[in-house]
Amino acid sequence: MKVQFKQLLARLGLRVLREPAGVVMGHDLWRDVGLLLQDSANPLCLDVGANHGEVTASMLALKPTNRIHAFELSAKCQSLLRTRFGSSSRVTLVASGLGDEEGAREFLTYTNDQLSSFLPLQTDSGNPFRDEVEVARVQVPVTTLDLYAARANLGPIDLLKIDTQGFDLRVLRGAAGLLQKGQITHVLIELNFLELYQGQANPAEIIAFLGQHGLHLVDFYEKCRQNQRLGWCTALFRKL
Repeated sequence: MKVQFKQLLARLGLRVLREPAGVVMGHDLWRDVGLLLQDSANPLCLDVGANHGEVTASMLALKPTNRIHAFELSAKCQSLLRTRFGSSSRVTLVASGLGDEEGAREFLTYTNDQLSSFLPLQTDSGNPFRDEVEVARVQVPVTTLDLYAARANLGPIDLLKIDTQGFDLRVLRGAAGLLQKGQITHVLIELNFLELYQGQANPAEIIAFLGQHGLHLVDFYEKCRQNQRLGWCTALFRKL
């Protein structure tokens, strides 16, 4: 009966996976994050590239004691975040970008605000977003995570989420001091295997950089495929 049931599910394009209690399995991102952070009494999480706040909301749902600093540059998204989290004492909204040096930088916004970035979109035929329309370019403030953490008097960071549309390695480089001190224990980051942005980091560079600082891959999640290959995904890293 069990074999027949599995065969039926397979014909429907479905399968059942067993998830032993308390074991990270790589199937459900927020289940795994919750397991990894369960021993932290008051987790501090940074949402860099908060966009509409989906990850901030997921972080808040993990524990009633979670504290979040959410970074977002788009004026439209900042307004959405204020509406969604402005009354929460657990969320600090930050209208600043993060990178590998402090100053100001041109920020490009697109009709699809999830694609807005410091980097221009790649225009070759391999990029499924190559025809996205640019809306505006604005100068925005940028700092490093090392400087922000010092000014905000942050303690250990339990989870650093980075989704900055190709700018992710530069954000990590701006957190080199924190990483070297072991003050960041988990990193959740987007990896682009297709060249979506001009000058974006190679996933291998990001993985190597994190490995140099003692953070190792837990698993890949939220995988998106393009033309039978992995286009981009979310990767979770843990300090061992």
